[in-house]
Amino acid sequence: MTRAELTRTDAARVVADLGTLAAISDPGPGVTRVAYTARDAEGREWFARRCETLGLRFEIDRYGNCFGWARGCDARPAVLLGSHLDSVRQAGAYDGVLGVLVAFEVARAALERDPDAPVAVVSYACEESSRFGIGAIGSRLLLGDLSEEALDAQVDLEGTTLRDVLDRAGLDANATSSFEVSRIACFVEVHIDQGSSLADGSDVGIVTAIAGCVRVKFGFGGEAAHSGAHSRARRRNALLGAARFIAAAEELWTELEARDEVATITVGWIENAPNAPNSVAGRTDLVVDLRAPDPGVLRSAHGELQCRARAIAAGAGLELTVDTLGYIEPVTMAPWLVDRLAREAGAQGIGHRLLPSLAGHDAEIVGTRIPTVMLFVANPNEVSHSPAEAMDEQSLAHTLALLDGALDDFIAGHAGTTIAAGGAG
Repeated sequence: MTRAELTRTDAARVVADLGTLAAISDPGPGVTRVAYTARDAEGREWFARRCETLGLRFEIDRYGNCFGWARGCDARPAVLLGSHLDSVRQAGAYDGVLGVLVAFEVARAALERDPDAPVAVVSYACEESSRFGIGAIGSRLLLGDLSEEALDAQVDLEGTTLRDVLDRAGLDANATSSFEVSRIACFVEVHIDQGSSLADGSDVGIVTAIAGCVRVKFGFGGEAAHSGAHSRARRRNALLGAARFIAAAEELWTELEARDEVATITVGWIENAPNAPNSVAGRTDLVVDLRAPDPGVLRSAHGELQCRARAIAAGAGLELTVDTLGYIEPVTMAPWLVDRLAREAGAQGIGHRLLPSLAGHDAEIVGTRIPTVMLFVANPNEVSHSPAEAMDEQSLAHTLALLDGALDDFIAGHAGTTIAAGGAG
């Protein structure tokens, strides 16, 4: 069969598997497969069975990261492909899952051509931040970005430590995988477009960088008072100050866009006290999520947000606290991988766009240690983390064809390297 015929067959298998995994979900709208729950364990079991079907050696580490290694990985550095299987609550069927399923199909095709091809598939644990407040926990732990101390320091929404969550999930505290940075030639992650990046009609998105992210908690302290008895002139209304700051953050984003500086600024969490209809707010806390693929833009916008918050607080007679909860630098994708995929797209006549990812991914963590690239599959509905999430099947077929065409060069890039005897993966 031709490559186009093969990739159409592979795409059909991916679509069928998407339906199978979508059924591994808690009840309710969309897909709910939260990390380290019973449904997540079923996803890991499905991954293990697929490894067995393809003749890949299955491994799972103490954090729930799952690997499938082809035998060729024992001798040569592996081309590692994959993403994650956990989801947010009431998610769509594609986020994360698509990258794992594409990885299996790319590995299948490679091993049919060469049973000794050094290909491997990964599903990183707990990529979504909805349970612990930070994302990519599995890949962070795997690569040492989170230490052993984090197992006791990180708690979920119910106050349970990560260590206890892992124990309750039935994960072996002594389990290890043969993953080592030196044994990986490169990492490739496929993902649906989570917005309108491919709304121009491009078949595939080739990611050049993943935006850094700063999350900052701003606290506005005023004075609680009676809503009827306290005059406007005497009020120190924390909620009013917070509202003015939210508007100022939106204005900053507008200014950045006017300068063609790519960024997003979002206030998605707010807590107000005493939070009563007959009370002036005495305390309002909110969290700003700031993202930008350019480190200079990220730093300057971070500073400007703090300046505007201070000015608003001073003008309203409010106290201000600022707590930077996390700061992740932008990560550039490996230029040689981006270039090879762009040339392959041109050779196959696949319409493509070079673009940054403003959403975070495991590739952002892995890309600091290992040559990494991402591909986006078109999403006609232009939404994610929602049951309305969608995927363009023709874009999926193009993505499979693109990876199939470039894979041998990804392997050849490290063809002269061998793995010492006794190691694997």
